[in-house]
Amino acid sequence: MEEHLKQRIEQLTTELAPQLLAINRSLFEKPELGLQERFACELLGDFLRSRGFALRTGLGGLTTSFQADCPASWEGPAFALLAEYDALPEIGHGCGHNLIAASAVGAGAVLLRLREEGSLNQGRLLVIGTPAEETLGGKIPMLAEGVFEGIDATVMVHPETLNIARGKALAVDHLRFRFLGKSAHAASNPQAGINALEAVLLTFQAVNALRQHLPPTARVHGIVTRGGTAANVIPDLGEVEFMVRMPHREELNLLRERVVDCARGAALATGCRLEIEAAGLPCDEIRDNPALSALLEESMRDQGLSDILPEDPYPGSSDFGNVSQAIPAAYAFVAFAPPGVEIHSREFAAATVTPVGEKALLTMVRVLAEVGARFWSEPILREQVYLDFHQRREDAE
Repeated sequence: MEEHLKQRIEQLTTELAPQLLAINRSLFEKPELGLQERFACELLGDFLRSRGFALRTGLGGLTTSFQADCPASWEGPAFALLAEYDALPEIGHGCGHNLIAASAVGAGAVLLRLREEGSLNQGRLLVIGTPAEETLGGKIPMLAEGVFEGIDATVMVHPETLNIARGKALAVDHLRFRFLGKSAHAASNPQAGINALEAVLLTFQAVNALRQHLPPTARVHGIVTRGGTAANVIPDLGEVEFMVRMPHREELNLLRERVVDCARGAALATGCRLEIEAAGLPCDEIRDNPALSALLEESMRDQGLSDILPEDPYPGSSDFGNVSQAIPAAYAFVAFAPPGVEIHSREFAAATVTPVGEKALLTMVRVLAEVGARFWSEPILREQVYLDFHQRREDAE
């Protein structure tokens, strides 16, 4: 990238810094759960409109989603930045989505300004607000509605305790098992009851017995959401939720059926009736785009980041994986807190508004803006992104 363009990205980021830091702190102070992010949607939308974007909301049937688009006359490769802004129950922004949202709208504002100035002479720009990443997986219904059609590339940067060039994500299914039994007095007439709690306990025992025979890449974890209301009443309703994860969707489909069989066996053993439903939409693994990941790493090094790991050693899951199956996409991590601060914790959330967290936010803005600028201005690089995407798709098939 030409030096004058790097300097201009730095200048614009510095100019926007007070507003972006204020957005980050406002989201931190008013965290909202998935599909309830009305304050966040309005805050981010107002900022983007003030910078010159045209805004649409309610995409994919989700009232707190949005798409900010550049002027309709702009043509060329379409580059998208994705904002996440939902929080966690009782924890707040323990996944750093306030940083993700502020960096996405900040980088969008920088790139829009560069296009308006003529520093970049082609490219369509979008900033897409994707709610409920932690629960529903809001990108999935947005994909189904066609929100991501026509987009040539997208990237995200996530806050972490490590710098990681290539983010990974496990495929995941979120299952709910509901056991229907029959209540009775636990002391005077227990033989008349069918104990749904016993079915819950047997399910966990069966899953734990299954673990010995699972590959080390498998993840199965669950909670009891209903298990009775009083100790002297045979529970007639028991409910559990499990998340089942594997590196690839094909493997996950097989593992999911084995976990479902654990619940079926528990229902049969106790005489309960079993109901099975999805507790969230299925997320696929991230299909990495090597050219985009290399571009992210180069941009991270340009910003002075060091000790960059080549790929994520501790992957979770994300609806970003579904997006990456449909369009060229890449995902990186920028360190903003010391190792030992666990993601999805109150300590992680608090770190997002420290001076180090705020510095990381501005670094994320510059990385995203530089990647977008290079994607638009380097045709050879762009062609490699397309080739990598189609090659990975063919390999998967």
